Amino acid sequence: MGHAVGVSLTNLGKGRMCCITAIAGGSKSHLEIAERAMKNIVINGCGNKCASKVFEKAGKRIDYEIDLSKYLQKVPTLDINEADVKKIMQIIISEAKL
Repeated sequence: MGHAVGVSLTNLGKGRMCCITAIAGGSKSHLEIAERAMKNIVINGCGNKCASKVFEKAGKRIDYEIDLSKYLQKVPTLDINEADVKKIMQIIISEAKL
């Protein structure tokens, strides 16, 4: 879900998606993207906040973070409901002031 939201926000011109795994791996170009970003929006799938922890460990600022499990029920499938994607996008756009 987080990936789908990130792709949709990128396609709307509201941001630029960046690979969290590359940040965790110390990729210089990805760390520079996070450093230059006007706002770093971190999308966590659940309350463990793994994506936020990756950013924190890399020493990168988090301007806005969201825990999707506060808004959606976590399900063990890869089925993405487009209405849910739009719902989360609107929350992020509004709360992060994009």
